[in-house]
Amino acid sequence: MTAPDAAELVTNYWHFALKRANRFAARFPHLAGEFESAAIAELWRSATIYDPARCPRFATHLAPRLRWAFIRVLRSEMSQSPNSFAAQWSPTPKSDTHPLDAAPGRFPDPADVVERLDLAPLLATLPPDRADAVVRTIGYGETHESVAASRGLSRARTGQIIEQSLCALRTAAGVE
Repeated sequence: MTAPDAAELVTNYWHFALKRANRFAARFPHLAGEFESAAIAELWRSATIYDPARCPRFATHLAPRLRWAFIRVLRSEMSQSPNSFAAQWSPTPKSDTHPLDAAPGRFPDPADVVERLDLAPLLATLPPDRADAVVRTIGYGETHESVAASRGLSRARTGQIIEQSLCALRTAAGVE
């Protein structure tokens, strides 16, 4: 691939690479800078070796390479400082419960969760059953299976409903 073509790919897929990095950074915020650096380095590397004859879409070529770059960052961090990395995974007696379940003996009221997270205006844009599914999944940490079972829907359909609802919330919030 020629240098101008590679530069054009980098320009066009810059945000794609950063978005993928931010997904990993959401889980490991202390490595956000490392993920961004790895994403940009891998974007350049992938743009220079990309062969349209082997893979017609550059995003298809780039996505697994980014994922492996992020995994390399995680492995490097784990080998260099296993204690700080392990702290992400090992629950302590105080932290093994969800922070929204802090009230002893009861689950928080969904209205309290919504008010606490300042999501009420955004959730009001959704139908009540979809808002409930989002609050139960995101706010309480319930699995899609438990939400599906209580609503009498399949897990796949519940996942679609939640994904569509989150997309609508992002749009209403002006994100993405």
